[in-house]
Amino acid sequence: MKVYFTAAEYNPFHNGHAYQIRKTREAGATHFAAVMSPNFVQRGAPAFFDKFKRAAAAVTGGADIVFELPLPFAVASAERFADGAVQAALCSGFCDGFSFGCETDHPEDLFKIAELMNGEDFQDRIRTARADGCSYPVACVRVCGEQYAETLSGPNNLLGIEYIRALTKRGFRGDILPIRRVGAGHGDSVVSGQYASGAALRELIRTKQDFEPFVSRECCAIYQKEIENGFYAEHYRNEAVSLLRTLPQSAFERLPDANGGFGSRLFHAVRDCGSYDGILSAAKTKRYTYASLSRGVWQAILGITAEDASCEIQYLRPLSYRVDSAPQLFERNQRDGSVPILTGALPAEGFDERCKRAYDLEDRATDLYNSFLCTPRPCGTDHTDRIFYMQGTVK
Repeated sequence: MKVYFTAAEYNPFHNGHAYQIRKTREAGATHFAAVMSPNFVQRGAPAFFDKFKRAAAAVTGGADIVFELPLPFAVASAERFADGAVQAALCSGFCDGFSFGCETDHPEDLFKIAELMNGEDFQDRIRTARADGCSYPVACVRVCGEQYAETLSGPNNLLGIEYIRALTKRGFRGDILPIRRVGAGHGDSVVSGQYASGAALRELIRTKQDFEPFVSRECCAIYQKEIENGFYAEHYRNEAVSLLRTLPQSAFERLPDANGGFGSRLFHAVRDCGSYDGILSAAKTKRYTYASLSRGVWQAILGITAEDASCEIQYLRPLSYRVDSAPQLFERNQRDGSVPILTGALPAEGFDERCKRAYDLEDRATDLYNSFLCTPRPCGTDHTDRIFYMQGTVK
């Protein structure tokens, strides 16, 4: 038994993700586990489809089990996102390898950059490089060297570097497998052959075009049913502005990245602007990217604080799994895992207040997410929606 993990922000498990699973199994994995963002994602937005349905698509697409990435790690910088995903993988007790997509033909460069970034003086050098107000990615090029500029320009490369950093810091001794992405790039709005990015798929759905060629037949059936029912998040920007306007300045000052004036700048942009895009444009500087500002907006709305972002994972929550694979994985977790797998509610005993708060954050986030759907759903579905089980093992 050899279990490889991966992590995914949105993860509709389109053909590109199925390709990653296939390449991982060719590398020797007998089982494939995924750590997936919940109903709000790393790019700073509600997920297009509900987490349970995306997890179901992942399992029909070849995964054996899908775990939920806790909300404070999901709506976060690449560094915290990667650390949360790595935490989840390692504390499961059955992570033998970790795979991820990348844009480079030279994966060895990812390891070299990760080593540089894990150096003792790296953060000091970054602060010096950002003295003129440049963004973090620009500062990374200045510190690591222009020879790595192209590598550092790839969003999947950047996330892959953070996976390697987190795995190294946490003493992982298993396999680390970068896999060259095929077809459309991350965020591309166009398709390439049989491959489409998550952004392209969302656009196809919004404009009522055919997306079936880019996902498996089983995944397509899951998504088509959600579309027919109106269970996808489309209209949320005006509602987001309304929610932001109800928040005091202290809510922005408690954000995970509120230091350096970020929280204050975002608060004043909310007070001065009348639209979602206007808020982001008003707060944008060389130092603050649109992605970081989008995350800040949703961290504020969801009530995620710097303290929440510093928590260690205390439980794993599966969203979907194959019934033929799960018993072996659960057995290894009970024997070797450092945190339990919860298939029901959080027990009253055995968890501290920070853990309970993280659990409640996700519960409330799902209730909010349900109000953004084209056909809104009631509160409480985080506990009433069922885990998707699939018979059979992947060959």
